[in-house]
Amino acid sequence: MVGTPEPDQELGEVRHSSSPRLKLLFFWFPCAVFLLILVCPFLQKVCWVGRADLEVEFTVTDAVTGQPVSDAQIEIHSEGGLYKERDRREFQLTTDPNGRVSYICLDSMSSGSRGPFEYTYSVQLPWWRFRTSAAGFQSNDWVELNVPEFGRRVRRAGPGKAKVEIPIRLSRE
Repeated sequence: MVGTPEPDQELGEVRHSSSPRLKLLFFWFPCAVFLLILVCPFLQKVCWVGRADLEVEFTVTDAVTGQPVSDAQIEIHSEGGLYKERDRREFQLTTDPNGRVSYICLDSMSSGSRGPFEYTYSVQLPWWRFRTSAAGFQSNDWVELNVPEFGRRVRRAGPGKAKVEIPIRLSRE
């Protein structure tokens, strides 16, 4: 019987028999809890929402030669967006000799997640439609900026900064 003295033992000495249930309870259960405590932080996923200054960079090139198109006009119709300048407005940007022009959307909404098997990052693009024209080239049709094709191009550019590059190819007249 467990916990009862056997006849040849002195009073005060008690010998316990080893039970599989006791072994499970006092050895394997604490080991499992300890391993669970060690592993859980590595299995967690963290989702976050924040803000980033998004640089929208347009690069205009000749569709045939690939050469930059300087002085191209990018006409933008803005419906606002999830960034500091939320009002509707229209404005134009003009490319430099390298065919590039940028606009920074301050405090754009950003979000992401991080876990053991994933890392995501995205920035909400402004609600713009744009079209491009240049001397000697055909103007292109209106293009929506806030679409998945351009959203996949967003990259981190440092703490609190992101950049999206928008390539535009123009055909000669």
